[in-house]
Amino acid sequence: MMNFEIRFIDRSCDIKHIIDVPRPAAKGEITIGGFSESFYSTLEVWQCSDYERQWQDALGRLKSGLNSCFIVCVHPPSIARFLECWIFWRLETEYRIQNQSMFFDDLGEVDPRNPYDAIWPYRNVTEDGEQVSDDWGLPVETFS
Repeated sequence: MMNFEIRFIDRSCDIKHIIDVPRPAAKGEITIGGFSESFYSTLEVWQCSDYERQWQDALGRLKSGLNSCFIVCVHPPSIARFLECWIFWRLETEYRIQNQSMFFDDLGEVDPRNPYDAIWPYRNVTEDGEQVSDDWGLPVETFS
């Protein structure tokens, strides 16, 4: 069975992300199979418990065989008009996974508590025709 985990490893730190001013944040980590990456979740709009609640909902969708996404950063709209997330697309026997941003200018306002309608169809090439390098797969059974 392949491994998937998303969690916070430091619930209180500061980052300078998008603007050059320290912002309250939590440091997290996502593991997909043998791949692991750190991320920062800003804490101005959501707290750690809000992210964790959304992750539980997202995990429930995977267990039901649906497309899903794990929101890892909710910015105040005055600073940035997008959400940072990991999107999971259900294909036949696997989920394809990419780190993506949901830009409000492209998608309209996206409710971070219910972002699933904003998930676009899976593609592994960019608008320029380049292969997406950060694209992972996990068997559907990972979430059974």
